[in-house]
Amino acid sequence: MTDSSSKHVVILGGGIIGSSIAYYLMKLKQNVDIKVTVVEAVEVAASASGKAGGFLAPHWGSGSVTDELHRVSFELHKELASELNLESFRMIPTLEVSFRKKIRKMSEKSMKRDKPEWLQDEVSSKLMDDSTAQVYPYELTTKLMNSAMENGCELKIGKVSGFTKDLESNSVNGICFESSEILKCDEIVIAMGMWSTVCTQWLGYSLPMEGIQSTSVIYKSSEAVDKNPYALFCAEDRNGCHLEVYPRSNGEVYVCGIGGSLILKESDVNSEQGTDSAVKVKPDESRVRAATDSLSKIMNASQNIIKTQACIRPCTIDAIPVLGKLENHQNVFLASGHNCWGILWAPATGKSMAELILTGSSNTINLKPFSPSRFSK
Repeated sequence: MTDSSSKHVVILGGGIIGSSIAYYLMKLKQNVDIKVTVVEAVEVAASASGKAGGFLAPHWGSGSVTDELHRVSFELHKELASELNLESFRMIPTLEVSFRKKIRKMSEKSMKRDKPEWLQDEVSSKLMDDSTAQVYPYELTTKLMNSAMENGCELKIGKVSGFTKDLESNSVNGICFESSEILKCDEIVIAMGMWSTVCTQWLGYSLPMEGIQSTSVIYKSSEAVDKNPYALFCAEDRNGCHLEVYPRSNGEVYVCGIGGSLILKESDVNSEQGTDSAVKVKPDESRVRAATDSLSKIMNASQNIIKTQACIRPCTIDAIPVLGKLENHQNVFLASGHNCWGILWAPATGKSMAELILTGSSNTINLKPFSPSRFSK
């Protein structure tokens, strides 16, 4: 134990995964004597957690090991919307959109259901899923962290440079900062997205994960879109875009799937590449122009840009997140590799990891398929 009688859990990463774990630790701890500190290098929701689309689909994991993550986490999102008083959470149907040479005649009922008036005449659409929803990831992440802090969690801003270890027990007992400060701990959770690979290498564990660096654009919405919102998944076009379009309740339209993504290896996450910090990751302006051109051919609405941005999503080689305790390290937990489903899967990840830390097992989801040990075999 640290100097205090409380068990000190340090969560590395102030994104949506780290914030979710902190939230549920503080919520579920009951009589467990525990202190929780979240360490974040920049600010809460600095990377993908503040720049993602926030699309939520409960049934899109059907037939895969992530099915439970999809379904359980979607229900937890609805609970969080109420618990945290989220303004941005809402149900929104999803359309599949494609270009067509001839306009197919459609009944008035079908047009009303599957073709909002703000889509261009040159595209066709059909209902893809009417059980989908959305949330603004920045609002969710910051409110998760704020709630955790209101219940006693501490937030520390600083860049981690290494660990101190107890060699006899093969455990981490301190977090080293670039400022030379050392923060004592009893257990740590590595939830730093792509940057988790840096920490795991300090522990002699090679995490086979890539970073996908992508640009996204936020446009000003229109009255027509605001009145009749749909999420859009669009076919690939001549600009190399396969747009995903998410109208938000705050008068914005979030657009991703604009092509030009970069695949980053662990060795690419460094200062020379400008990827050692979330704030250094810059959008590709050529893809912004491509997206704006593509969007104008799909939406009969304004393409006034509010913001351009970029982030790095963590993706393991098997496209399945890594959740659980590291082998050969009795007090180190890992929660990363969620790729494009990080926002959706965050609540189930946070709750199940909190249960694992507090009780030694998870009741929320079966963590076995996501164990870090699968990469050690």
